[in-house]
Amino acid sequence: MTTEYAVSGGVNPSALSFDGVDDYVRNNVFTMGANPTALTVSGWFKRTGSITGKGAWAIGAGGQTARTISGWNNVGEKIGIDLWGSNTFYVADEYPLNEWINIAWVKDGIAFSTATVKIYVNGIEKSLLVHRNSGATPDLTDGITVGGIIPSGTTYFAPMVVDDFRIYNVVLTQAEIQAYMNRELIGNESSLIGYWKFNEGSGTTATDSTANGNNGTISGATYTTDAPTLNLVINVKENWTDIEKINFGDFNRIEQNTITTRDYLNLIEYAIPSITTKTDRTLTWIDFLSSINRLEQNLETIRTNFITPSGYPGTETWLVGIGFDYTDANRIEEDIRLLFVMAGLVYESFVQCGTIRAGYSRGDLSVV
Repeated sequence: MTTEYAVSGGVNPSALSFDGVDDYVRNNVFTMGANPTALTVSGWFKRTGSITGKGAWAIGAGGQTARTISGWNNVGEKIGIDLWGSNTFYVADEYPLNEWINIAWVKDGIAFSTATVKIYVNGIEKSLLVHRNSGATPDLTDGITVGGIIPSGTTYFAPMVVDDFRIYNVVLTQAEIQAYMNRELIGNESSLIGYWKFNEGSGTTATDSTANGNNGTISGATYTTDAPTLNLVINVKENWTDIEKINFGDFNRIEQNTITTRDYLNLIEYAIPSITTKTDRTLTWIDFLSSINRLEQNLETIRTNFITPSGYPGTETWLVGIGFDYTDANRIEEDIRLLFVMAGLVYESFVQCGTIRAGYSRGDLSVV
């Protein structure tokens, strides 16, 4: 059995701000096919001006023959979804001014209708209202835009700050939307085909964190540290009892936990540069034995750069012929869990009182 541990109030270093005049992010090759039957688009949005007749995102090229699906709406500041030149649905909820809100748009079926489209606001499904309904079908074969809609000959830019923008090729349930909305994902999650965290902080490239590599080119938009707070999660297997149950998948998962913990500490360093001394924590997969060695070394590096512990029982170097058994697996899982939770507690301590003091011993965790 595995258990998730979350750092609530994790650090999110940046979001992307669009001025509503000419700012956008564009990838011209992203595609979901002519008319995908399953689609979920989600993200965090903060309106900074009027968005009437504008849209925060769009999939497709636009126009009457290549119909874009977008977050466009022409009814006040309401949250809506649009099929270019054909169908526009919206909900009673507005984009609040200067306030972060999570929105998920879902399409389940071939048609684009009130029977197949849903909108979730902060994880809650909202009733759809109809602005227009002409019954066309989408064509999502020609790129993606964030911060506006750029069909042929016309632009609809939205004054917004956007963060953690995601696209899935499945229909997420309300429970799944609620489970994922407040956490930062890795990028390798099932059915996640586009994920732009906007954590770069500078430059003109918005990195797609999935393996699809659909990086976006930033035009005009600027990074801001005013970003929503997202949790970071690790998945720990508890109570190993049989060495035969340990396999490469388990080691990959354990190693991913160390990566997540490392990334969290890097985010803390971004927010509070004086906490730790930056070191090279780059991970690359080599082989079974080397991975165990590197796993231990990364635990040691994370720990020694974060606090000064005592009584660490870990094996720092594994040698050929030395057995790796369930007691070692339990110890490593517990060390990762404690380090991850400690990172969150120490950061919370800093935020609340401006000082950092932490003590660690096996089976015990305290922050004062």
